[in-house]
Amino acid sequence: MTLKRDLIAAGTFIAVSLFALNALAESYTVRGTVTSVEPRYATKTVTEPVQKCWTEEVPVYGQGKNNDSSVFGMDLEGAIIGGILGNNVVKGDNAGAAGAIIGGLIGSDMKNKKNQEITGYRQVSKCNTQYNERTEEYLAGYSISYEALGLRGVMSSTRSRNVGESIDVNVQISAY
Repeated sequence: MTLKRDLIAAGTFIAVSLFALNALAESYTVRGTVTSVEPRYATKTVTEPVQKCWTEEVPVYGQGKNNDSSVFGMDLEGAIIGGILGNNVVKGDNAGAAGAIIGGLIGSDMKNKKNQEITGYRQVSKCNTQYNERTEEYLAGYSISYEALGLRGVMSSTRSRNVGESIDVNVQISAY
């Protein structure tokens, strides 16, 4: 407990002392002279979108020649196979007819897909956006050296000054 009380007392003493020192500080504005000016540069990354476009030829598909036999838009071979399977596997009154119809439609669809041919080409425009990055150097400000009351100092500024130019310098004096 004693250590904690001592730490609190020491902290209070330091805070009061700093306040008292600052209370005795005086501030003056005097004229100073610029002795040197140096530009300060920084870099930044700039990202620029670049669109690249090109033309591609894509195939156009159409129906090829169909030498196979079909009846009412159904494939004859598929209908026959479907009818046989329907009669032998399902064993119903109209199973053969249903199998023939389903087999004919499936066979026709398969032949149509198989008979797709490239009948020509058409041109399609495609584009892609890429991003190019580059670094740029820019003027970030100035480092200005000055002299006032025989003392030298350095400050940063976004505004340039001329060597020999007079500037206002804030001087703070504290007694302790």
